[in-house]
Amino acid sequence: MKVSVVVRAKNEESYIGACLKRVFSQSAPPHEVVVVDNFSTDRTSEIAEALGARVVKIRDYSPGRALNVGIRETTGDVIAILSAHCVPKDEFWLANLTLPFHDQRIHNLAGVYGRQLPLPYSHPQDKRDLYAVFGEEDRVQEKSSFFHNANSAVLREAWLKVPFDEATAHIEDRVWASSVQDNGGRIYYSSRAEVYHWNGMHASTDLVRANNAIGILSSLGVAEESLPAFLLPENVTVLPIIPARNKGKDSEVFQNQLADLSSQISKCEFLSNPVFVCESDTSLDLIHPYTTVSLDDDLPVESAISFALQKFEDEGNVADFVLYANPEYRQREESIFETLIRAVLRNGSDTAFCGYQDFGHFWVETEQGKWQQVDESMEPREKRMPTYRALYGLGTVTRAATARRGALVGEGVTIVPISAYSYRALARGGLEFHQAGRETPEPSRDWT
Repeated sequence: MKVSVVVRAKNEESYIGACLKRVFSQSAPPHEVVVVDNFSTDRTSEIAEALGARVVKIRDYSPGRALNVGIRETTGDVIAILSAHCVPKDEFWLANLTLPFHDQRIHNLAGVYGRQLPLPYSHPQDKRDLYAVFGEEDRVQEKSSFFHNANSAVLREAWLKVPFDEATAHIEDRVWASSVQDNGGRIYYSSRAEVYHWNGMHASTDLVRANNAIGILSSLGVAEESLPAFLLPENVTVLPIIPARNKGKDSEVFQNQLADLSSQISKCEFLSNPVFVCESDTSLDLIHPYTTVSLDDDLPVESAISFALQKFEDEGNVADFVLYANPEYRQREESIFETLIRAVLRNGSDTAFCGYQDFGHFWVETEQGKWQQVDESMEPREKRMPTYRALYGLGTVTRAATARRGALVGEGVTIVPISAYSYRALARGGLEFHQAGRETPEPSRDWT
């Protein structure tokens, strides 16, 4: 029995890579993988093709039409269906999803749907709903038409008799299941065919009530909060992109700074070999044997990073995240890059960067030329909320999707507080700025 996989996608560059890597690493690999792309404006299609999927594009989208188009492009006896932002939990997802079709005790089986799990950073209501709807026991459904195409499989023979409704804008899966059952077919729920579905099933609303429900489910051993394998640092590709442009700088000192930064990058096992952005006349001995990208235009850091990432991916590579670091920051904590990577993965953020924690009082000048205090509180230090000075150059990990858009910082942010840093700005006459203080605290969560 041949199994094909159809993945629906639109602007899913942040998750399509993790999804397809899992699909292609199954214990029983699929016969083929087709991604139906609703004309994404990001790099969804390019990433899918780089990982080995065949991409079919449709413009007049409906969920049912996307599936029908994708299935017609396949030849499998069974078609597994995934949303691009759903990631199989393990290498047995596909085997467990298709196993019921081999069970001769289940007559007239037309479709199977699997379990959906939240991620640690999913909204509490999404967590509650997913745990409540997708239980831990398998079942055969003869009358219940519940079916969910974020993680499902259909028998081609059943689909030929009942294609997906192309007119409905929603719940095409339940419409299909109801029609199948009207014709004597059956639906199976497989609790072991598990995927992570970070954004859940419904719009999130009542936060307090959802948190209470999650607490109860956790106490019963139902809610699992551990980080899934695809979000472990060793399973993502983090590309360091380092500006190595030494125009107007003390060459010898800058070479030493680059050497120090290169050494620290090489010691972090979760980082790929770096790409250095430099002028065309830069001595390659400076950063040998690493990849270099020449850029003589005086572009902002974000544009230089986007340019280097595009060159990297034009060669068929795929990055999940980008690390930006400025060589002129010195004396970084040895584990700071790993800390940033773990923070952005754990929180599901777009960006994680270092922030200097400060309890001082700050003033800004208004458009009217008057001075205004940002924090009017004169409470003792221990009662005041600190401010954070963004130190992007000390270390910033951001999604490749964010960097591709020419931005360094995305919408969802995690700040890793630090209480000391050292910086030497060679382009400004060798001035050195230094801050020192307490031990570095634990990373804060979800500063937005």
